[in-house]
Amino acid sequence: AVTWLFSKGMMVPTHKQLPPARINSMLNTFFGILATQPPEVADTFIKDRTTWTMFTRLALIAAKKNPALLIWIWQMAGTQDLLRWLRSYLDFSSDALKKSLLRGWLPNWVQNSQGWLEKRSPSLWLKLLSLTYQLR
Repeated sequence: AVTWLFSKGMMVPTHKQLPPARINSMLNTFFGILATQPPEVADTFIKDRTTWTMFTRLALIAAKKNPALLIWIWQMAGTQDLLRWLRSYLDFSSDALKKSLLRGWLPNWVQNSQGWLEKRSPSLWLKLLSLTYQLR
């Protein structure tokens, strides 16, 4: 989940102490941004159902509002977890791009092509059908 880094940034590791002002600044930044958004945006984000566009927009707002956030989260999460999150974000970005390119036409094409495609290449048809379910 992409919002995992947000959650990770809100957790103080065991046996580690952080300045209270830093924690307050992080919380004020994140929840201040969510407070300025429509209720459905905050609800969607908190429930980890955000879209790529919404997440990226909120992340950029947070970075602009408090540039030190990324450094603080990096210090708390560590390089390995930050790289793991970056991999998740790149997968999320790739999935969003795939959906935006294929969602408009592929499901209808697969449905309309079922008769001939399923007979000629059942494995290809099943792969395409599976892909259309992923696009929802």
